Amino acid sequence: MNVNSISPVVCKANIMKNAKQITAPLKDGNTLRFTVGDNYLEALVTRGDKIIEGKGKYSGKGIAVTEVFKMAESFKPHIKEGFDFLKEFKAAILK
Repeated sequence: MNVNSISPVVCKANIMKNAKQITAPLKDGNTLRFTVGDNYLEALVTRGDKIIEGKGKYSGKGIAVTEVFKMAESFKPHIKEGFDFLKEFKAAILK
């Protein structure tokens, strides 16, 4: 489906152009892929190439910084010990 002659694939590519991503190991052996863009926020829990769980948000007006940190904080208890999630998260965001 095209909206105003723009394909969903092109829209996703434009959204992801400036997106930052962090990958973190979880305590249960799965992996968290956290992606933040100007107006895109996504968190996926994966096992290999298979997506087990995911949530995300797109907003044409942009994603509030508080919402990004709130979602990041919600994953903190599930991150494998020894991996400094917040340090890696801040480094990825500030690149």
